[in-house]
Amino acid sequence: DYARAALDAGLSVFMEKPPGLDHMRLVDLEKLAQSKQLTLFTGYHSTASPEIEQAKKWVESNNPMKEIRIEWKESVSKWHPGQEWITQENGFGVLDILFNPLTIVEEVLGTEMMEGLVLGKSSISIPKNWSTPISGSTTLSFASANECLVIADYAWNYEDDDIWKISFLSNSNQTMDLVDGGAQIIVSGRNESRFRTENNLLRPEYQKLYEKLYDLLRRRESEVRPASLRLVNEIFAHSTVEQVEDYNLI
Repeated sequence: DYARAALDAGLSVFMEKPPGLDHMRLVDLEKLAQSKQLTLFTGYHSTASPEIEQAKKWVESNNPMKEIRIEWKESVSKWHPGQEWITQENGFGVLDILFNPLTIVEEVLGTEMMEGLVLGKSSISIPKNWSTPISGSTTLSFASANECLVIADYAWNYEDDDIWKISFLSNSNQTMDLVDGGAQIIVSGRNESRFRTENNLLRPEYQKLYEKLYDLLRRRESEVRPASLRLVNEIFAHSTVEQVEDYNLI
């Protein structure tokens, strides 16, 4: 465990997604960092997308939510050509990209609410020549009285244009869509984005993460968010599994 070894050696640690394989081990690492007055930061790049702050304000003004729909689909051969390790045991497969929308939902709704999100019906598809899933469909719900559902459809075998979209529907039927991974915001059908991301020219996520890391290091504080890893662990462990035809990485 490289993160534990680094903390034991007196070094602070920045963990990009996914921050390990087991959410309980992540919680233990946080305790270790605190005991040594070191910084442990689980940085999820999607949470630093340009329109996240605007989305937070919209949710605050339109709560409670009735439904949140996640559609996250891309081609693994496009983004990870020839990287066979992602198909092998002890990996997450397509669930790796599910961290992106789950952490956006947490950033927008708040960590406390995210911690109350529980797994409902879920199914994943695993190619015959993979040990990890290539697509899936999952419904999550909040353990509180809030009846909002989070419905996620995700795929790594999607060969059309990438879809990185989260749609929020309020109880008063107001709508807000985060598209392009949170770089664009559509409110009631109107594009209210402050930036444009043609040809991926605007991707400031990592700059923002390193600025946050610097601030945490300066204050000797940690920020650890295990909720998305817990949910991914539960999806992997408790989903209905369908075996599908071989999928070969190009």
